[in-house]
Amino acid sequence: MAREPASGKQVAEAIEAFRRMDEWDIKTFRIPVGYSLFRTGSLDEAVPASATATARSKVALEEQVGDLPDGTIIEVEIGSGTLVARSTNEGLQRIGQFCDQLCRELPQIISFKLEVYETASFMEESQLLSLLERQDHEVYASTLRKQAASGETKLLDQVQCQGKLGNRLVLASGKEGTEPQLKLEVDTTLLPENIVTLNLHLEVGHTSAEASPGRTFRNEETVITGAVVKSGTSRVIGMWKPWGMEKDLTRVAILKVQANPVLPEKNAVLEKQLRERQGLTTAAPPPELRVPDGMELRVLHCHVNRFHLWSISRPVDGVPCDPFETAKQPELAEKSPPPIRSIQEGLKQQGIQFPEGSRVYWHWEGRMLVVVNTSDNIDQIEAFTESLCGVRPALLIHEVLAVEGNRALMQPLDARADGSTDHSWSWKQAQALLAKGELKRTGFLRAETTTGQRMSAFSGRPPNDVSEKDQGKPGGASGDVVDEGDKNDAEGTEPFGIGTLLEADSILGPDGYTIEAMLNFTQHHVSKVPSATASRPAQSILTSTTLTSGVPRLLVCRKVSNGPTPDGDMMQAVFVRVSRYHVSP
Repeated sequence: MAREPASGKQVAEAIEAFRRMDEWDIKTFRIPVGYSLFRTGSLDEAVPASATATARSKVALEEQVGDLPDGTIIEVEIGSGTLVARSTNEGLQRIGQFCDQLCRELPQIISFKLEVYETASFMEESQLLSLLERQDHEVYASTLRKQAASGETKLLDQVQCQGKLGNRLVLASGKEGTEPQLKLEVDTTLLPENIVTLNLHLEVGHTSAEASPGRTFRNEETVITGAVVKSGTSRVIGMWKPWGMEKDLTRVAILKVQANPVLPEKNAVLEKQLRERQGLTTAAPPPELRVPDGMELRVLHCHVNRFHLWSISRPVDGVPCDPFETAKQPELAEKSPPPIRSIQEGLKQQGIQFPEGSRVYWHWEGRMLVVVNTSDNIDQIEAFTESLCGVRPALLIHEVLAVEGNRALMQPLDARADGSTDHSWSWKQAQALLAKGELKRTGFLRAETTTGQRMSAFSGRPPNDVSEKDQGKPGGASGDVVDEGDKNDAEGTEPFGIGTLLEADSILGPDGYTIEAMLNFTQHHVSKVPSATASRPAQSILTSTTLTSGVPRLLVCRKVSNGPTPDGDMMQAVFVRVSRYHVSP
């Protein structure tokens, strides 16, 4: 599958790290408490018993990460699981990868931070595209926090909690004896490279500010989906226009997920003491980046480090990992490959040559491989790393937009879309008319899911709030009028009431860009009548279609059922856009 090209900033950071790979620094890492590699007597007999603890730790670590430069210092505090190292940046990176791999085997605690905001600002196309292009939505979350502090935006709810990886977390909050104002159910698993998969059910309840005199009613937003997030990042897991409210508001749910190994507080004093004793001399300017004649420098995607590669083939106590081979052919243990202690060692095992002057550096932070080698050798490296990376987890971000306006404005949207499958012009025109206030946004839902997993997003009145009183029958305090078909929908087998609903079953095609989608969109329209909130019959569409990632589609454009108005007949248009995003480690 084709991969998105790295940004210029990412490439520049990787090249700069490559240029500084031989500079020295001191860093602190975490290891499992009491990790046996650093216990007395755990090293090979070749290491003198009289060697200092620092020297023994260095030799032990080199068995796992390869030779470290002379002058490298390793200090370990087993009780707190703290390892401090003084080495080159390249050596520190190998040490960091090893320690990270060790800690992944520890029990993991998952922390969640959920924030729900209400904003009156119109979500422009540029803002929506910015969310589509970013893996981490923390910048947008920070903007909402600042707006909430200044009163521009309202913080509806905020909660932070923790759960154990692999176990369901259920959180509900609200007044005693009432329906919860917030409910969150999450099931989590942890993939390699700190990718967290979620099965998520979110409900956000609130009392409508536009209820009829003498009675309030409960509105609810529900998102049921699966998601994939990078640990430590924030994602907009739901965005919607509240149903039944006259004001054109937008509500946003942002979830931050962080996976942390169970470890005590690190001993920060160790690094401070090492810096005081073995401080670094004034660093010279980094050397000029020179590429030998006949070679080139290239930056490649590489999402698998050598520890993940070795873990699927390394022998355990001298025995190959395949249990079906060891019983009959124990001699295979002698043929098992040696530990892959560096990226370069792993590439050499694949028969790739590294002539004099060539180098390779894995930029861990950006998951990129910086290589100086001949063009043919780099082509081999690129083919090999691509074969290891496989297909990264894909998110499918669904956006549905319903707009309403008079026929003169709406018909050009429909006419321009006729005979085409790319309705970008009609989508942009609708956005422009919304910004001018010439169209009304009657519905908007945004949620994401993983390919092949059903997603549903709903904003409206839940089934248990649609009752006999809502039919205008005797005893009904509100005088709300709801279509009989709406009542049947609310009391049927579907878990949703009346409002705006999107259900989607979408699968990313093998080409990585087309999306097979089965969509169900339903909306109960609301208009004002004296002392009541009247609902017109539901407008719905159930369809299967093939979409192109990021390209809007006008699903339906129709005359709504309320008849002529002072501005002429009213029409509604419903757009859908599904965009795929590959989650990077």
